[in-house]
Amino acid sequence: MEVKSWHTENGGRVRISDPGQLIVDPVRPIQLIAVQLAVGPAGRTLAEAICVIRKRMDDAQSERFSDLLADYGFHDVHAAEYRDCLSVVGIEAYEVREAFPHIDVRTIPGGVSMLRYSIELGAIHGFRIANRWLASQ
Repeated sequence: MEVKSWHTENGGRVRISDPGQLIVDPVRPIQLIAVQLAVGPAGRTLAEAICVIRKRMDDAQSERFSDLLADYGFHDVHAAEYRDCLSVVGIEAYEVREAFPHIDVRTIPGGVSMLRYSIELGAIHGFRIANRWLASQ
């Protein structure tokens, strides 16, 4: 699964920061999970959400989780910088398969680097699927 968040203010699209995130491969299928967020006092800050998740983990899991967060640029010392309170409004799953709008890494010419793009969620409605792991959401 490749998880991306979005909110109405950004126009109903998800940003793909690396073309290698969405590769069509029947041997290793991938789903794009689009999490719609809303800003407001009913939500949690990023640091609060991380704290809730960590409470469900043992020490080894928490350490691995912290390492992964650090790989993505989040460090506990910066927690106060994330002030927005966000809540999950909805979660949709999409099957990444042939005809899914994405940039195929095999077609990127040499010398092109740091390629980023956005996908309009309205353009992938036909790829929506049920995901049993998200059924409780």
